[in-house]
Amino acid sequence: MGLYSITGTVSAIGQSSFDNELHLYAYVVVTDQTGRRHMIDKVAVGNDVGSYLTIGLYGEFFFDSFFGNRSKLRCQLWGVKADAGSVIDRTNLRTMVTASNLIQGIFLLPFFGIGLFSLLPGLFQLFDAVTGRVDRQRFFNDPNDQTAPQALPGVSKFSMSLAPHIRASSQQ
Repeated sequence: MGLYSITGTVSAIGQSSFDNELHLYAYVVVTDQTGRRHMIDKVAVGNDVGSYLTIGLYGEFFFDSFFGNRSKLRCQLWGVKADAGSVIDRTNLRTMVTASNLIQGIFLLPFFGIGLFSLLPGLFQLFDAVTGRVDRQRFFNDPNDQTAPQALPGVSKFSMSLAPHIRASSQQ
């Protein structure tokens, strides 16, 4: 949950649906420098970032993972830093999802407590926004800021030392 970034090359983009504000991709695959593939599924991409997103694009990609498992989307690709330029999407889906969860939860709460399933994620999302844990501008502009969310960790030495053994056992 929250903000994270991946540096690498876009190696695959899944099918998408489009409206006038954003694309909903089934998946986006980013391959980092070590060859590790990161598959992010159910990704919303706004028009600003969508104009940069192509297969083969190398850069740093910024994602915002939403709390909970929504049926249509799980995260938003909201920023790209590439050689061709940098862009931050002006559409912040986190605020829309938070408001939707809160309103839906409040209205459905009197009906046997069903609204808790929307209200609780909405409250957690609101807490993240109020405390500044999901400050996109700070994360995008200053990746060395220790209080900002950090990039995904790379492949550990332990997992790299096990890779040949795992490959050998899977080939037998």
